Amino acid sequence: MSQIILVLALFLAIFWSVFLFWRACKHELIESEQVFDITIVASIGAMITARVFDYIENIDTLGLSVAKFIFFNAYGGFDFRGAILGAGVAIFLFLRHKRIKTLHVLDLAAAPIVFGQFVFNLAFLLQEGWEGGKLYAFSTVSYFLIFVILKRLASRKRHLGFIVCFWLVAFSIVDIAMLTLFGESRFLSVAVGYLIVVLVLWHIFSKRTFVRDIKNLFALVLLSVFRFKRMTRSADETGKFSRSVVLFPLFVSKAVLSVIKLIIKEARLGLLDFLYVLGLKHDRY
Repeated sequence: MSQIILVLALFLAIFWSVFLFWRACKHELIESEQVFDITIVASIGAMITARVFDYIENIDTLGLSVAKFIFFNAYGGFDFRGAILGAGVAIFLFLRHKRIKTLHVLDLAAAPIVFGQFVFNLAFLLQEGWEGGKLYAFSTVSYFLIFVILKRLASRKRHLGFIVCFWLVAFSIVDIAMLTLFGESRFLSVAVGYLIVVLVLWHIFSKRTFVRDIKNLFALVLLSVFRFKRMTRSADETGKFSRSVVLFPLFVSKAVLSVIKLIIKEARLGLLDFLYVLGLKHDRY
């Protein structure tokens, strides 16, 4: 891709992300001045850690050089995973003495950032074409679907941090899929590690405890053992199990059909919500 198109795509991605973030904050009665401050602080934090992560990942080829670290335009670039971490830490440090909760802001920022990812990858796809840009086709479709799902989830009550954690998990899964399908396996361990960390944080933010989850898992296993024991001693239980096995394909078919209907419904509502966010529709539904 030419440098001009790359810069234009980056500008459009940042512009739409900031605009949608400002609009979401405005809906939550967060002042525009605070939104501007948060955006600047997050951008600075993101650029610093994004460059640090990229330099560390490519240190074998770049070597220990201050010049190569500073002049990112000639040596490497930015790592998006590092940018997410830097932005989150910067926002936390900026808001720790304010009334606005960090997780609330990150939840509001998740969907706009995904839309920026969609715009940026779409520009690459349009430049490279379908045959030459299969990677960008995959990422473009994936990020748009994630954006639609996030807009639907945002309308429902969730714990603080749910939206941003869902986005990070979805992003990590897409990242792992792209690294696996398109031959960038050297960063696969980093992406898997990132996913594990996000899942742990999600577990913490949801205020669940490992002890309670282990107890629930143990109870489920214990109930399964008792049921299997009853099956070995009761003809009635064995008959019920046999019918379940025979009818299992029917149950699966019904479940798949229900999921397809749900996806179509959510996609339609998500598209309407997307048009509302862009101001192309005056009411949501």
